[in-house]
Amino acid sequence: MRRFTVLFISVLFIAGCASGPATQSGFLTDYSELKPEEGKDSILTQRPPPSFRPGDYSSVFIEKPSVQVPDITATEADQLQLVFATALAERFAVGRKIVEQPGDGVLHVRSAITEARKANVALNIATSLLGAPISAGSVSGEAEILDGRTGKRVAALSWTRRGQALTDLPASYASLGQVRSGLRAFAKRLALLVG
Repeated sequence: MRRFTVLFISVLFIAGCASGPATQSGFLTDYSELKPEEGKDSILTQRPPPSFRPGDYSSVFIEKPSVQVPDITATEADQLQLVFATALAERFAVGRKIVEQPGDGVLHVRSAITEARKANVALNIATSLLGAPISAGSVSGEAEILDGRTGKRVAALSWTRRGQALTDLPASYASLGQVRSGLRAFAKRLALLVG
């Protein structure tokens, strides 16, 4: 029994380890300005330049997120796209108006879901009977925020998050639950870049 307990704890530890590297899928045209950040997620960030003034932008145009994940169904891709688009709109609408096209005083948001790995729900149910779920989903994405008039990039983010089966427990029982949770966190982090 002691051996089983040690093995089970080891599996839980491995399942909860940090994310893989942030992606460089080619969605962004330039990755040279992105710098790594500390944290449990794998993040590359290009922060706005010192000359950036958030108050100069009263509106935001959000392009429909691109889904570049080949191993999910079209229905799943549509669901993830909707989750991400909704999260981006909720986060960027704080203090700004959502508009239908880029222009003067408008931030232009482009984004892509570049990877989505499902949690193994059957395994999580089985391991829950022994203590806790161990299979975590993960998501990677890339995004950039452009000046709506000039098209010049203001900020960018490449990010990978591996779900935490133990701390995001309800999401462990839906195959894409932790992916959806990760997309919401990605939208929040991206919006915070530009205040």
